[in-house]
Amino acid sequence: MAEDRADEYRRKAEECRQQAAKTNHEADKATWLRMAEDWLRLAASVDHARDNAQKPTNSK
Repeated sequence: MAEDRADEYRRKAEECRQQAAKTNHEADKATWLRMAEDWLRLAASVDHARDNAQKPTNSK
């Protein structure tokens, strides 16, 4: 489930990059690219949380 969410966020980032490539207005392009970065950060956060949840804990 988390992997699906991370993949969805990466797809949204790609959509933002595509929108940035389509516009000629620099402010809009910058906004689209910032949004793409935000989506990628969210994907990385989901990946990180999933990886930490799968790590075995050391019990003493």
